[in-house]
Amino acid sequence: MGDANAVIDAWRERMQEWDRFMAELRGGEGGHGHGGHGGHGQTQGQGDRRTTFIHKPMDPHRTDDAVLNGILDLVSADDEVLDVGGGSGRFAIPLALRTKHVTVVEPSEDSVKLLNERVAEFGIKNITVVNEAWENVPEVEADVVLCSLVLHHVLDAAPFVCKMQQHARARVVIVEMMETPGSIEMP
Repeated sequence: MGDANAVIDAWRERMQEWDRFMAELRGGEGGHGHGGHGGHGQTQGQGDRRTTFIHKPMDPHRTDDAVLNGILDLVSADDEVLDVGGGSGRFAIPLALRTKHVTVVEPSEDSVKLLNERVAEFGIKNITVVNEAWENVPEVEADVVLCSLVLHHVLDAAPFVCKMQQHARARVVIVEMMETPGSIEMP
């Protein structure tokens, strides 16, 4: 367990370092995640140093998204999917078109509002949205639990991931990045 604890401690240190960096970009404004509100894209502005992470709507039928294609290879039409930190529906909406049901857990009210608008726009009926932080969500099970671009916001990743494992009947799919979008836009 010593090696596992070292990895967990290293992760926590890296996330704390990232939080300090983001707080500095925000001019000392606190908060974990993008935009100072613990989520993606609630704010925009302050010159070129801050960007929104709420992307324009993507075609839910798209086939040119390698990450989505990889996720789709891991689900079946009969699966129920739990999308932890699903944001404004980048994966939830296309998954809903190809699976039995998708539940999105998303703490950001702005992202939930945008997700609900997109769900209505595309006429999707098999998405349930839970506007809560993952840590506060009671028992919700699914065949596949998806967590995309969230863990870089989580200081204590081990209990976060363990909870996902407890809620997955078949598998957990984690999508993360080697570099943040900001590191590409602001080298």
